[in-house]
Amino acid sequence: MNDIEKSYVACFLDTDGTVTLRKKKSWFDPRIIFVNSEGTVILNILRKMTGIRGSIGEHCRYKNKGIDKKEYRYEIDCHDSVESLLREIFPFMKLERKRKIVKLLLEYFDIRHRITKKDKKRPKSKDFTERMFEIQKEIARLNKK
Repeated sequence: MNDIEKSYVACFLDTDGTVTLRKKKSWFDPRIIFVNSEGTVILNILRKMTGIRGSIGEHCRYKNKGIDKKEYRYEIDCHDSVESLLREIFPFMKLERKRKIVKLLLEYFDIRHRITKKDKKRPKSKDFTERMFEIQKEIARLNKK
């Protein structure tokens, strides 16, 4: 991506995106989710800019509250793709809260690289550090604001 595209993707993440790190049974699941209520055109443009396949789909928002509002999501959930995209666009991000979240997730990736075995397999839960759990909790807290 060129700098204009990086700026565009960073701006979209700042305004209509989410960065998460969910804890699964024996691993962590980092994700970037871009949301748009107007359809998939912009999300397809983002996917083309980033060069990351990800999934684009339609979701019903607030369905448990009796409101049927559709939104469209472009989700990136591959560890390597999430990490490389965040490292590329981080310098272009402006919102302090989102910058904190991305900085924490990049720290998680740095720790993960240190504990990953030479055979490149996913680290086991016994390998997780206390700091990884702290990062996950802090990201969840910042996303609730």
